[in-house]
Amino acid sequence: MRAIIKALYNPFIKFFFINKLRIFSRKCNAKQFLVLDIDNTIADTWTNLNDFKKGRFAYFSNLEPLEGTIQYVKNHYGDLPIVFLSNRNIVDYGVTKNWLKKRSFNAPQILILTNNPHDKLVYLKYLCERFGVVYFDDLSYNHEKESVLFYDDVIKEVKKMNVKYYDYDSILKLNNH
Repeated sequence: MRAIIKALYNPFIKFFFINKLRIFSRKCNAKQFLVLDIDNTIADTWTNLNDFKKGRFAYFSNLEPLEGTIQYVKNHYGDLPIVFLSNRNIVDYGVTKNWLKKRSFNAPQILILTNNPHDKLVYLKYLCERFGVVYFDDLSYNHEKESVLFYDDVIKEVKKMNVKYYDYDSILKLNNH
């Protein structure tokens, strides 16, 4: 039943966020954008996954930041407008936005949530066709089972795009893991 509901509202969510991205990118009048995933990229998500069962709001509110990535981004790309692009449920929009405010990114920013990692490609393609893009995203899952897996088909598409891509290994290095 959940899959049917998601399938029905997903086109509306995409339409809403792509229009929001169009407006944001025009307003910024920038030549390059920074695109940041959140989970396991700037937030230490998987190590606290058991806390999710206690409640979504508390879980997402209390995630520890991955300071290595955050500091690197601020030091090297702090002047770029930011598109936070995360695979999270739309019901987590408010708590996600509040978590990001606590991290003090000073650049203009927008938050886009997707229903699955493949949907990220829609927004990346839109940006890549018009602007330079610096993209940080681990595109990984299954950490809690001690066997990290990757969204290989998404990674393959990202590597075809004209982006400067910081992947899982880059993010690990930035955070001294």
